This record gives sequence, C-alpha cells and structure tokens, in this order.
Amino acid sequence: ACYVDQTTKWIMEAAVELLQSGSGGPALQALEAQLNADTLTEYDLIKTRVLLAVAEDRSGNQVPAINHLRGLRFDEFFEPWARQRLNGR
Repeated sequence: ACYVDQTTKWIMEAAVELLQSGSGGPALQALEAQLNADTLTEYDLIKTRVLLAVAEDRSGNQVPAINHLRGLRFDEFFEPWARQRLNGR
C-alpha cells in the first residue's frame, strides 16, 4: 500500500483505540510521536491534531488540548470548531 493509505489506516486505528479506551494511553502517545516526527501530510496533520485535541481534552490535559486546538485555527474546515472549543474554556 502507498504511504498515504498506510498513514490513513494508522490514524483510523488510533482513533478507534482512543474511542475504545477513553483515556488515550498508547494511541495518544503514538499520535503525539507521529505529530512531532514531522512526517505527516498537511491533511494527516489536521486529522491528527483533531484526534489529539479531543483525546487530550477527554483525559483532562487542558494545556495540550488547547495547543492542538490552536494548531487548527487556520484550517478552513476545523477552524470554527476549534475556535468554539477555545472560547468555551
């Protein structure tokens, strides 16, 4: 499979793990590591930031959640959602 398909599959698997665990754990750490590795495409970066913002918020980690939301402020699709979440704090 091509890199894009592999990355999308990996992001989807991480999302399922986050939803099932409810607390982050290894999936959260793996997403953070991937984000910090600076190897994601623009679109995968956005998907990863959304997942991290939600997961960190659910885990009660407000500072990382806010940082990920701020990273979405200039995305055409997710900007309204991110701003709403940021303003609700």
